Amino acid sequence: MKIENLRQITEGSKSRISADLIWEDNAWPGITIFFETDKEFASALSDGPESFLVGCVLPAWHHGEKRIYVEGKICPELHQNLMTAMNWIRHWFYEPTRPLIMIESALRSEPAKAAMQRSGFFFSGGIDCLAALYDNHKHYPRRHPAAFRDGLLIYGQNIESNTDPEVFKQTSKRLAEVAAQSDITLIPVHTNIRMVDTSRFMFSINHAAILGAVGHAFSNRLTSISISASDSIPTLTLVNKYNFKPHGSHPVLDPLFGSYGMKIKHDGVAASRLDKVKLISGWDAAFQNIRVCGPN
Repeated sequence: MKIENLRQITEGSKSRISADLIWEDNAWPGITIFFETDKEFASALSDGPESFLVGCVLPAWHHGEKRIYVEGKICPELHQNLMTAMNWIRHWFYEPTRPLIMIESALRSEPAKAAMQRSGFFFSGGIDCLAALYDNHKHYPRRHPAAFRDGLLIYGQNIESNTDPEVFKQTSKRLAEVAAQSDITLIPVHTNIRMVDTSRFMFSINHAAILGAVGHAFSNRLTSISISASDSIPTLTLVNKYNFKPHGSHPVLDPLFGSYGMKIKHDGVAASRLDKVKLISGWDAAFQNIRVCGPN
């Protein structure tokens, strides 16, 4: 697989970064992958290769591509992390002799940009992320680098999400109330990265990578982003006593989609879903605007 022709375009009210994906070992048509947001956040977008690599490496490997080449230089820590992530996923889902895909990209000798520390989280509107936001602001002073300052709302985030544009518009409007109360910036995101492989199996192993790809796309603004845990430690799906598989996201796996300049955190795994409901039980704006999985 090759990913090339990286570019950023701002037109009308939107700004996007995009790249062309070309299959090399599969006779499938190529596509143009993009990450898009409102024009006011254009400077937050990074046209570096990391977001495209993170979002495509697992589908490319799954479908037997011998290599993945991304134009430009990537963070060496990300390269090492992705190789470790594939080893975990191979251990969980594939034959142990399955060869790993080769990542053929030049390595960056220094961070892409010296950014001020700034943290965000994926703001779907569900119980998990609302609890993560509440807990984060409870424990971190507002000026602390780990305090959430941005919430990324992704159009059609989950495989079962309602993709009606009007639903997304209304969701953005409702969550803006929560964002205003919490003194965070709500950033809408559109991407077609999941179209590389739309299967449920791929979603089950690639969901955190998709979120990580979005995080890297905003690395001009953020230096870390949190994925809210959907399981707690006792309720993770057990394979045996010592080894549990992910379903889309996992406390071991999620940080491996990060780099030196963009940390990916798995947030809230110590709390049960009931604990999280209790945590935000007195927060009226959150309860009035909860957006759950399913058709949302």
